[in-house]
Amino acid sequence: MKSIEVKGAARIVTIAGAILAVGSAIAFSQSEDGWGKSFSLNVGLLSAGVVAGGAAASYLVENQAKAETERVSQHYEDELKDNKRTIEDINTRLSSQNSTITTQQDKLISLDKLLAEKEIIIKQLKIAIQNIQTETKLKNLELDQKLQRENKDRQNLYLEMLDLFSSDLNYRIEESYNSLARTVASKLQNQKYISIQDKLQNFYNKLQTSLANSRKYLVELREVEFCTSDITDLYFQISDEISSRKVQLRNLLNTVERCTLLEFEKELEERRNPQNFVPRQKVLAALDNNDHHYSTQKQKFQAALNQEFNNLKELRESVNDLINQIDSKNLEIADLKTEINTHRSPLKWTLANSRELEIGNMIIDYFWKDGTNYYLDRSFMETDGYECKLYFQIDRNPRQIVESELNDKSEELQQFCRTLKPITFKYSGAKGLMVATVALKEKPKTDVDKSTVQRICKPHEVFAAAVGSYERWRVTGGSQAGKSPTAQYIAEAITKYSSKKVNVRLFNPQHGSKKDNWQYKAEGKNAEECLEGIKLLGEEIKNRQSKAKSTDLFDLFLVDELDSIVEEMGSGQVKSPLRYAIKQASHQDVGCIFIGQSSAANVVAGMTWSDWNSTAQLHLGDNAKGFIESRWKTENELREDYLKQFSMVRDYYERKNYEAGLTISDYGYFRFAFVAIPNQKPFFIEIPPFIFVPEDFQSVSTDDPLHEPLKKALSIAHAQADSETDCSPIAHQSSSTPKLQCHKCKSTDIKTKGDRYVCGNCCTTTKISTGKFKVK
Repeated sequence: MKSIEVKGAARIVTIAGAILAVGSAIAFSQSEDGWGKSFSLNVGLLSAGVVAGGAAASYLVENQAKAETERVSQHYEDELKDNKRTIEDINTRLSSQNSTITTQQDKLISLDKLLAEKEIIIKQLKIAIQNIQTETKLKNLELDQKLQRENKDRQNLYLEMLDLFSSDLNYRIEESYNSLARTVASKLQNQKYISIQDKLQNFYNKLQTSLANSRKYLVELREVEFCTSDITDLYFQISDEISSRKVQLRNLLNTVERCTLLEFEKELEERRNPQNFVPRQKVLAALDNNDHHYSTQKQKFQAALNQEFNNLKELRESVNDLINQIDSKNLEIADLKTEINTHRSPLKWTLANSRELEIGNMIIDYFWKDGTNYYLDRSFMETDGYECKLYFQIDRNPRQIVESELNDKSEELQQFCRTLKPITFKYSGAKGLMVATVALKEKPKTDVDKSTVQRICKPHEVFAAAVGSYERWRVTGGSQAGKSPTAQYIAEAITKYSSKKVNVRLFNPQHGSKKDNWQYKAEGKNAEECLEGIKLLGEEIKNRQSKAKSTDLFDLFLVDELDSIVEEMGSGQVKSPLRYAIKQASHQDVGCIFIGQSSAANVVAGMTWSDWNSTAQLHLGDNAKGFIESRWKTENELREDYLKQFSMVRDYYERKNYEAGLTISDYGYFRFAFVAIPNQKPFFIEIPPFIFVPEDFQSVSTDDPLHEPLKKALSIAHAQADSETDCSPIAHQSSSTPKLQCHKCKSTDIKTKGDRYVCGNCCTTTKISTGKFKVK
């Protein structure tokens, strides 16, 4: 802060006082009277006082101002230092926060990279799991083949060892008997043994019998199973036979020696007589020769016996080693079989602490142990207390399991698991899992008001009018839901309300099966021909676009069993021509009806609801629920509203079928469907009765029991027609397809042209949506 200066003002006062003092002094010196001198003196003194007072005052004021200035300056300097420290702290915190933010951003980037790496690792692990599963299957096959090879090798080794053993034994037999025969033959020619030639000849003859016996034992050796005791017994029998013959020969030859000794004894007796004395040295030399001969023979026989025992010992050791190897291999085989069974067994719910999970494990065990060896690996479970859905993975099976194979065991599973109803199976294409539906207990029945059902479900009399105005359809339903007859009704409605001649072209991959009830001639009779039919549909559209074909004829393509076509031919081949046909058929005089079991959008892999929205959807029975849940998955309020309507309609028709005593295979069975036509509000509608009377039925006796279901359906339909005359959805009459009536001339000659009805009698036209043309 700048200091306050007062010296300038003090100088002015001092100079002014000095001037007055000088003036007073001059006036005092020049003044001659006393008053003037005294006045000058007073002024001078006053001026001097002013000068002194001004100087003193300025000095005091300046010191005081300097002190205050220094105090204020020090205060502001302290505040400035505090502010600088505060600014430095703020800057330090700001830099720390910036470094923290940078660190967090780096961590976030690293976490994103780590997440991406984790996803890649997860994908790699999934691929690795699939590879491991494939390798496990291959390893199992290799192990089975290895076990077969080892069993075969073991048998071959046993046979080879037996061959070697028998060939070696055969060699020993031949060598031993040939040696004995040569010895006997040489002895027969030796004059020394002429006294026992008869015995040697008999022994020689017996050698042939012994050789035959040994060969017989050798044949028995080849016929016995691998057993050490049996082989050694046969070996010892043969060895004993050979040894006995050798001992007999030795004893026989010793007879000559004994005779010689007797002769020597006689000779000694004679030589004891001094007259017949023989020198001692000669006798000792003869005895030494005999001892040497006997010792040589003894060593020879001892060496042969030791050799035989050594050979037998080696044989036993080799056999024991072989048995130990076989035992170790059998242990390895048992361990491998245990490991294989452990890896091959399906996955179950480990902590099955509920009735639902226990039933799930029982289902897994049933299909694994009943001889089919189906893999039903547990996934997850959903339940509402009355019914539960058990989801199983079936990817580990060597082939695709069809739900009908599992449903064949529904009643047996009901008894096995003690459930309320048969357990049914259905494949979920959206989840890629097999779903088992288990009824745990009866749901409380609620009576559905008939008027409520009439408001939300259209009667079957308006079925043709409701569906005949649209030319691209998708019809789905479960087994025996009535897909083919319903599609046929739609085709008849399109034919009726079309302004052109309709040519219906059917492609049915199940042509000729027991469920083939089509009234049209099939152009495609297998999956490959049906795929060509879908491609032909696209070609028809292109031909009409290019004017290469006349548009006077309306071609209606019916493609049945779309699911089986996709499964057999592959989604890649079906997807492109199917999408083209769905999106482009409306631009030309071409219609199409696709029929299948699954109501999911991805029944053809890669297709979504945006692809199917170009078609009208008709889903029969329980397929309606699946369609509603999938189609309005994100619109909770609308989905719950439709599901509530579905429950009411389903319960009502189930009760009606129960009261009428109808099963799903009866002709007059009550059916309903959920219809979603583009640019219209979806609705429920009753399906007309499936009563197809053969032309020759009138000539068949009504007492024939084979036509009992048909008579039952006809009687129920006529009874309904007599008892109910309104157009409620319960009036399940057996009338023909309903006809529209002009509101002016009452004519039934009604045709459609675009989105309008045209009366063929009075030419009155009206939009379809106005509803002026009523059902007759």
